[in-house]
Amino acid sequence: MRVQTIAFALAFSAANSLAAQVAAQPEPSASPTQLDPKLQPGKAVYEQHCAACHGVTGEGNGPAAVWLYPKPRNFTSGLFKIQSTPPGSPPTDEDLFQTVTRGMPGSSMPSFTYLSEQHRRDASQPTPTLPASASITSSRPKRKAN
Repeated sequence: MRVQTIAFALAFSAANSLAAQVAAQPEPSASPTQLDPKLQPGKAVYEQHCAACHGVTGEGNGPAAVWLYPKPRNFTSGLFKIQSTPPGSPPTDEDLFQTVTRGMPGSSMPSFTYLSEQHRRDASQPTPTLPASASITSSRPKRKAN
């Protein structure tokens, strides 16, 4: 348990220290259709809290990725580990929100409960930073209220 705590602390420190390097990376060019103002908050949250591990384009190749095991999720693959939908179908908005909120058990992805609920929701939405293949489109199923 102590080794895991130390490993997590080191990985988290590495991710935070490398966040400045990610911020200094040139931003990928965006087409006018990618600059939907509704997505801008998610882009800012992603760049600040996610890109160090997942990479600017979501390929799981951020500067901190070399220090992490297992490697960060490659969003361009379309594969998601924790979801309430059938295998092979995209996760719901709530699935992604819960993953951002709780983190990923058994991995180096921390819980982001220190972010506001709105920032966590913004981070779980497609962003103009990620290519279309990495984003979950609006066809993602919505969780129905009970």
